[in-house]
Amino acid sequence: MTNSRGRDFIQKLLHVADDVQRKQMVEYVRKDHRMLLKVAKDASGSECVKELVKIVKFPVGKALKNHVMQLMTCKNGKSVVDCCLEHLNYEANKVFIQAALDSFMELASDKCGCLALVGCMDYSVNPHRNLLLKNTTANALGLSYHIYGNYVVQCAVNMKEVWAVEAICVELARSLMELSVHKNGSYVVQRCLESSGRHHIILALDRLSQRDIEDMLQHYYANYVLKTALAFLKVKNPFLLRTHLSLR
Repeated sequence: MTNSRGRDFIQKLLHVADDVQRKQMVEYVRKDHRMLLKVAKDASGSECVKELVKIVKFPVGKALKNHVMQLMTCKNGKSVVDCCLEHLNYEANKVFIQAALDSFMELASDKCGCLALVGCMDYSVNPHRNLLLKNTTANALGLSYHIYGNYVVQCAVNMKEVWAVEAICVELARSLMELSVHKNGSYVVQRCLESSGRHHIILALDRLSQRDIEDMLQHYYANYVLKTALAFLKVKNPFLLRTHLSLR
């Protein structure tokens, strides 16, 4: 299954096999965790595993419950996780959600892991959903600066849970200038400005001096933060920002 010919053969076999034959294939794959993990992390093998998920609803997470982190932090393995979230029921996928909770920061700071974590956050329901959001709000500032972690914070804002959005915006407003001049941080601030908690960011902007605003206008990243705020307030001149806010 870890080469293109074997992949094509297995995929065709799955489609023509009857239920008994498919069950035999599943039992063969299930009995060797090491082999299953190796296949799931392989470019060709992962396609076969995803076909098992789609056709026979094979619960990969349960079969690899002690190795899910290796799946979630691997490009091919992460694609298998995505397939499971799309095609299997919540009970079968709980192992991924639990891994997201238990290894939240490890996943959030990993190139593939952060995307797997975002997928779990979008997919989750309460109480897991709120627990994942609480982890995000508790680490919002640090994650906002991180090359991968910032995607997790943006995901939390996009989930539109009012209490979580408020908590994130309040926390980030305290470090507005520092975040605005940071590549990753500026993306998160812009996302906050598009959320229901934008007023916390706008009030923080109002407290900036004219010199700060001038610096933001000239900064490669911060100018986008200012432009996003001005677009929301429908103000063209950034130096009229304070005047406009006082009239609101």
